[in-house]
Amino acid sequence: MQIEVEVIGKSCHGSMPWEGRNPLEAASLIIAEAADRYEKRIGFKDDKFLCHGTRTASWSKIDTPSDCAVPEKFTFRFDRRMTVGETPDDCLADIDGLSSVKQLREKGFIINVRAPLYSDPSWKGFALNNHQIYNAWVTPEEHPCIRAAVASYKAVVTPNVVESPGLKVPKDPRVSRWIFSTDGVGFVVPSGTLKVPESKQWIDDKVMAHPPMFGIGAGYEQNTHKIGECVDVRELVHAIAFIARFPSMLRDTK
Repeated sequence: MQIEVEVIGKSCHGSMPWEGRNPLEAASLIIAEAADRYEKRIGFKDDKFLCHGTRTASWSKIDTPSDCAVPEKFTFRFDRRMTVGETPDDCLADIDGLSSVKQLREKGFIINVRAPLYSDPSWKGFALNNHQIYNAWVTPEEHPCIRAAVASYKAVVTPNVVESPGLKVPKDPRVSRWIFSTDGVGFVVPSGTLKVPESKQWIDDKVMAHPPMFGIGAGYEQNTHKIGECVDVRELVHAIAFIARFPSMLRDTK
C-alpha cells in the first residue's frame, strides 16, 4: 500500500522563520522516526515464507510560495509492503500514532495520514479511483497450479538450459517468493466478497481470497526499478517456452 502523510504548517519569508511553521522540517522528524522503527522492526509482522513487511519513504511534493520561504505544506508517501497478517488500518495507525506526529500536532501542525486514491485514468479515460491498497497473497506450493508450473519448467526449460557466459538460468525450478511483491495484488479481495465455484480452486484463508497465482519471467528481481535495469534476451526463450507449455500442463494436473 501507499501511505500518504500531509503536513500543513504556516508559510512565511525565509528570513523570519519564527513567523511560520515549517512542514518540511516537521516531516523530516516523522520520516526519521519511521525509518528508525523500521530498522528495529517495531510494528512489523514477520511471515515464515514472505518474511517481514517493509516501509520506506518513496515520494514527496512541496507547496511553497518560493524557494526562499518557509513552505505551506509538505506531502510525502511511504511505500509499505504488507506481509501476511498485516492490515492497511494497522499500517496507517502505526504512522498516525508516532510520537513525532503527536508532538507536531501539539505545536500547531495539521497532519493527515491516509491511503491515497489512484485516480489516473486508463487509456480509454476510465478512472477507477480505488485506494492504493494491495494485500499480500500466497499460493500454496502443493496447489495444482504450482505443481503444473514445476512440471512445465522441468519439461521445456530444464532440458534446454545451456551454460553461457553471464547467463544464470537454473536447470531446476526455484519455487519461492517474489520480493518485488507487486504482481497479482489487484486480484486479492476480502473473503466472502465473491461467490467463486470450487472448481476455480481459489485460495481463501477466511480473511482474504484470491485466484491461484504465481510468477515467472526473465531477469533478476533485484534489478527492478533501479538505474541500469536490464534483461538478458537469452533468458526470454525459456520464459516463453514455459508460458506456452503451462496451460495444457495445468489442464492435466489434478
